[in-house]
Amino acid sequence: MSLFDSALSNLRGQVDATRHLGAVLGVFEKGSENIAELGFADKLKTIPITQNHLFEIGSVTKPLIGLLFAKLHLSGELSLYTRIGDILADVRSDDIARITIREILTHTSGLPRLPINLNPSNRLDPYADYTKSNLYEGLKGLSLGEKKYCYSNLGFSVLGEVLFAHRKQALESILTDEIFNPLGMNDSFLSLSDKRMGNLCEGHLSDLSILPPWNMGIFSAAGEVKSSIRDALRFARAYVYPEATPFPEAINLSMEVHHSEREATLALAWNIGSVKPKMLAHEGGTYGFRSLVLISPKRHKVLVALSNTGLDFGDLPQFFLESSQDVVGL
Repeated sequence: MSLFDSALSNLRGQVDATRHLGAVLGVFEKGSENIAELGFADKLKTIPITQNHLFEIGSVTKPLIGLLFAKLHLSGELSLYTRIGDILADVRSDDIARITIREILTHTSGLPRLPINLNPSNRLDPYADYTKSNLYEGLKGLSLGEKKYCYSNLGFSVLGEVLFAHRKQALESILTDEIFNPLGMNDSFLSLSDKRMGNLCEGHLSDLSILPPWNMGIFSAAGEVKSSIRDALRFARAYVYPEATPFPEAINLSMEVHHSEREATLALAWNIGSVKPKMLAHEGGTYGFRSLVLISPKRHKVLVALSNTGLDFGDLPQFFLESSQDVVGL
């Protein structure tokens, strides 16, 4: 059975069991791409999911940011070894000012997962009222942890500030110019116009209650991108065929090993699985959506799954592992 057939059978079972109200699956293998649309975009089950629907991809935004910084590094515009204090004058702590872009991209900066002063007024939209002033106030009172792997949304909010301070452009404009347009990702956005809202699936909590789109604010670089299955596949396939893109060197740099320890091996915002050949992986989740991207560059395989329900994909990744690995262990 092909990877697509086995993964589709698994995900269809999850949709049929209403673990996910609606989902799309994209698989690239043996030189061909297949997409399946499952379930519904709305709780009333009146709108079938299609390839045109948009999903919040959550933290799958982070590898896009990693690729962006790889491009800036290779162009000489902004080194991966730039200290954030050299860009952000409002960072007062010497320890935090010495953090490099590369350390944040590999989650080894010592910054915690979330700000110490995050106190949302709406727990279902946790970043909506966290401001730039809150960010700098939180950093001022923060003691860094060890320089080892610790997944940090806070770190990526700092990178968003670095990009704005450096380019004087909104993050959406930078990503559109540097990543989306060159890769032909015409259905990927951060902000939502009325037209785009019409293509965005309803988000749903695990009990299938409707959840409005998240307002990421200062956390945009940590997870605000909305995308379609077609665009997510375009992005993932760029790591299978870097030479077919406008910036192969940046893609290759972004998927190199940049940090390795017992707990994790990391490229630039990609997790590298403990299998051979190398596998790139990232999941994303807002409370109303879920995303999964798995890539085997050597095997020329990709699996992408997007859902409009805030639950993980169970054992779906196992099918990709079984079809892509040689031996367990790096």
